[in-house]
This record gives sequence, structure tokens and C-alpha cells, in this order.
Amino acid sequence: MRKIVSVLLLWAALCWAAAVQAAQVTAVHWGVDKDNVLRIVVDLDALTTYQVGLSSSAIDLTVDASAQSSALGTQKVKSTLAASLETVAAGGKVTVRLPLLHQIEDGAYKSFTLKQDPVTKRPARIVLDITADKQTRTGPTTASNPKPAASAPKPAAVQPVPKTASPSGSKAKVAAAEGGVVISNKPTKGSGTTGTGASTTAPAKTTPQPKTQPKQETAKPQTSPATVKKAEAPTVPAKGKAKAEKGSGKFATSGGIKDKKITIDPGHGGSDPGAIGAKGTKEKDITLKIAKELQEQLKKKKAKVSMTRTADKDVHGPYASDVDELQARVNVAERNDADVFISIHINSSVNAKVKGFSTYYYPKSSHDKRLATAVHNKLTKNFGRDNLGVREANFYVTKRSSMPAILIELCFISNKDEEKLLQSSWFQKKAARLLAEAMEDYFK
Repeated sequence: MRKIVSVLLLWAALCWAAAVQAAQVTAVHWGVDKDNVLRIVVDLDALTTYQVGLSSSAIDLTVDASAQSSALGTQKVKSTLAASLETVAAGGKVTVRLPLLHQIEDGAYKSFTLKQDPVTKRPARIVLDITADKQTRTGPTTASNPKPAASAPKPAAVQPVPKTASPSGSKAKVAAAEGGVVISNKPTKGSGTTGTGASTTAPAKTTPQPKTQPKQETAKPQTSPATVKKAEAPTVPAKGKAKAEKGSGKFATSGGIKDKKITIDPGHGGSDPGAIGAKGTKEKDITLKIAKELQEQLKKKKAKVSMTRTADKDVHGPYASDVDELQARVNVAERNDADVFISIHINSSVNAKVKGFSTYYYPKSSHDKRLATAVHNKLTKNFGRDNLGVREANFYVTKRSSMPAILIELCFISNKDEEKLLQSSWFQKKAARLLAEAMEDYFK
């Protein structure tokens, strides 16, 4: 009996070790927020265990994983705490070392994990916040005050990181649609639950972190580490919060497309590139090209078109919170009393073989699903790509807009064939033409 128990324990240990080693570091970022908190973020394709070690001259974040070659090397850091950080891999572990410019106390840092969030298109992450030089802020709470750690850097407002083909949404696009707040059958933006998953603070020093992903929970402002919208982003003046605007609440659903008001939202933009393909293709660039072409197609059909953005820029402002960025996009539709809101995104997955179209809606009315179905059917029947279905999801932009709204995922930028397809002018123009025709079908 003892031999059997020993064998089982050994087998379990080997399985656990194999699972841990299966994780891979895909990128390492850093950022300094407005309170001078230095944040180090390690992107992973799956959560794993890690340790934090502090000495008089450096702080090390050691992850039980392998690493992509692009994640290794030395980066310059602009902080009062360090001038550089180095990422190395050896012995089945990846170590991010931060040589310190001055000694810090043992409790002057916090670490936690964030699970992969398909809605905001953020990957699994390990976050290390070093608060030794944190500046105390006074005065009333503003948009520049610390935000929940759960909305940690994206690589999105709700928009780039490995996306998945899961029903909860796709990468940043969905994120873009959500902005950082998930609203779905699952915890979503707008429902008081953070889209990135709540942070779970791990004991400082060298305590191994659990491999299990933290549960999502309601963010608690003023108590969590300050948010750094993008880990590598410099401090940027806050623009203030995006206050929700409301239109008349009335929208047309029939009578032909002429004079119908349609708001097009090219996912991501500016400081948020969205998903990025192996060849460097950025989601924000493709969505803008398709959106502009769609705008022209709709104008030819005598529709009245408004755009959340017409250039490579953020809608609310650089490095705004997910909620503010997404709300700013919804506001454009409300301000123009749109009859339809359509958010355009490109999907991504850690599985490079996944491909195809998917369309998301929130059932605010019977017309949301009807709109999603009209668009999805038009695309899948005329492109011959995999049909991933029409899906219900609580995305920020689709739920918070008062008119029928959808978020579409046009192919996977993580699939080499579809990345090439997305880059082609032929695909962009055909996608726009089909979307315009779908709008016409919807308003019949």
C-alpha cells in the first residue's frame, strides 16, 4: 500500500511539474504611474508559480516557466528605483532582475497574478508593484488617483493580448468593446466586476504563488495598487473621467437604410494597438482601414455615419482607463442618436490554428441579436471562413449603448494565413462592402 501511495504522489508531482513548465513568458513590461509606483508585468500564456526575492542591491521576480526569445534581454527603465531591468532564462526558470538604485525595505513591494481575460484581450500576468518611492497624494479623488490593480496593463480599454475563441469574447477587441469592465453572463465590465480579474496579493518575499487563477471580485478603489494602463507607458496627464452621455433612447429598426444613423467603432487605436500578429500587423490599423471603407460604403447608401475615431488615436485620451475609453466610444453613438452601433475588432488566440468569424451582442432588445445575425450571416456566407457563431456577451460597448449594438471579430491575427488576409486591400474592402449590405438587410 505504501508503494502505491508513493507512486501516486510521485506521479502527481511529475504532472504538476510538467504543467508548470508548460507555461511560457511572452513579454516583460514596466511602467511608472502618477504616484511613482514602479510596476513590472510579466505576460504568460498560462499562469504558473513564481517567487520574489529581495537583496540590498536588486529585486528578482523568478517565474517557473520558459521564455520566448523576444522576452529576454535588458530594458532601460526610467524610475527613481532603477535604471534597467534584465530578463534571463536558465534551468527551467525565467528571472526578471531589477538592479536597485537604492536599498528598499522588505515590505515595499506587492505581487499578484491576473488570469487571462478574453474580454480585454489581456494574457495571464504576474504583476510586481514596487512602492518604495510612492508619493502620497492629497486632495479629492480624481481620475488620476490610483485605480484598482485589476485593470492592470493591457498590451487594452477593453483591446491586445492573446485572444481566445471562447464565448466570453475575444481579445482586446472585446476588451475594446468592454473597456476594462466586463459585462456578461460571466463577470463583465459595467457589472461592477473587473474585466481583468481581481488581483490577489501574494505574500511578499519568496513565498511561491498558487498556480490556480484568482477569482474575479469587485474592485476596491483607493486600496489597490495604482493602475498603469500600459506597462511600458510613461506617466501621462489624466484627462478626467468619461461621463456617460445619453441620447434620446429612440432608434429606427426598419424603413430602409437611407438616413439611418450608424456609429462605427474601429477597435483600439492610439496608445492601444490591440492584438499584434507574428508579422507585426496591428489590430488598430486594420480595424481603422475597414471602418473607413465601411463609412464610404454606407454613405453611398445614403446612411448618416459617425465614427468613434478617424485616425490612429485614443477616443478618450492616451492611457485612459478601460472604462473611460470604452465609455467615450459609447458616448459618440449616444451623442449622434445612432440607430446602430457597430464595433469592429480582429481576433487573436494562443492557438495559432484557430481562425474564423464571430459576432457578439447583448440582449438589450430583440433587435440586438437580429442585427448580429444579419451581419454574421452575410460575412460567413461570402468569405468561406470558419463560422464561430453569433454569441451573447456582456461587453461594455454593446451593453452600455442604448441602441442595438454588436462587436464583430473579423478573423484571427494570430493565424498566419488570416493575418496575411487581413493585410490585403481586397479583404478590407470586401468586409466593408458585406457589412454595409448587412446593414441594408437589417433596416429592410
